[in-house]
Amino acid sequence: MAKLTLAGIPASDGIAIGPAYRLVPVDLFIPVRLAGPFEAEWLRFEPAQHAGRQELEALRQRLAKRVGKEQAAIFEAQQMMLDDPMVVGGIRQHLQMGLDAERAVADTAAE
Repeated sequence: MAKLTLAGIPASDGIAIGPAYRLVPVDLFIPVRLAGPFEAEWLRFEPAQHAGRQELEALRQRLAKRVGKEQAAIFEAQQMMLDDPMVVGGIRQHLQMGLDAERAVADTAAE
C-alpha cells in the first residue's frame, strides 16, 4: 500500500499518526410528490418525528450497553434536534409554503 502524507491546518500542537477517514456524503433521493394541505402534511410529519425519537432512543440504549452512556449521549443530542424550536419552526414554515413533509424536512436540514 502506498504511503500518503496529508497536510492541513492543525487544531492543536503536536503530530497525529493514524488512519484517515473520508466522509462521502450520501445523495438522498426524495421522491417528488404533490403536497397536501398544511394540516395533512403536518399530520404526516408528527408521527415521523415521534418514530425518529423512538428509534434514536433505542439506538442510544443499545450503544450505552456496548460502550457506555457517555458515548451514547450523541443520540440524546440528535433527539433534542427533533424538538428544537428552530428546526420544527423551519419545517412548519416550509409546510406553510406548500412543500410536502419530506421536502420540508430535507430543506430545513440543509439550511
